Amino acid sequence: MGPHPVRFVLALPVLLSMRASAIDFHNAFLNATLSEDIYVYASPGSEPLPNGMVYKLQRALYGLKQSPREWNLTLHKFLTDECGCKNIRTEHCLYLKCDEKLGSYCLVCLYVDDLIVAYTAKCLFDSFLAKEC
Repeated sequence: MGPHPVRFVLALPVLLSMRASAIDFHNAFLNATLSEDIYVYASPGSEPLPNGMVYKLQRALYGLKQSPREWNLTLHKFLTDECGCKNIRTEHCLYLKCDEKLGSYCLVCLYVDDLIVAYTAKCLFDSFLAKEC
């Protein structure tokens, strides 16, 4: 993904008189469960494990090659299943949610562990935040 989707989502509010907000996920990768088994040795300074024993990770950690992908899959599932957003096929980091009753929409851009949200109605954004928290 290049910088173009981020620029697009930031330019939309200016062009269409929308609002924009950013959401930062603290310790984002720790929210993602791992889809494969990963084992690690005890870190220096921690209590030593018995000979031949290792830890099995249950959550993604910063520094693992798999972490960004697992976080992206977790967030994709949340945005599509729980929030009702539709993924834009040509840009995998963009999601759209429409409310036909209100005639409003919300465009969500995923950038690593941040979301940039452009929206036309505050209530649509508030309902999105209520699910996120």
